[in-house]
Amino acid sequence: MKVYLEHIEVEEQNGIPATVYWAGQKHRVEAVVDSWIACTRWWQEQDKRGYWVVRTNTATFELYKRNNTWTLSRLYD
Repeated sequence: MKVYLEHIEVEEQNGIPATVYWAGQKHRVEAVVDSWIACTRWWQEQDKRGYWVVRTNTATFELYKRNNTWTLSRLYD
């Protein structure tokens, strides 16, 4: 597993990641492995992030969405 923390483009379908664009390639999502919401300062609702672990045709990605911006958090081996 490698940590990246870089902004990426993600196409969604019904609020769920459908295609991940990273490293000049298009990665089609085949399955959602897991998803959860993480909040820091939850009592103030600041920094609410929606996390997704998705398996694509090429790799398994951990992504999160915060304020309509997608970030590649981790890439699993």
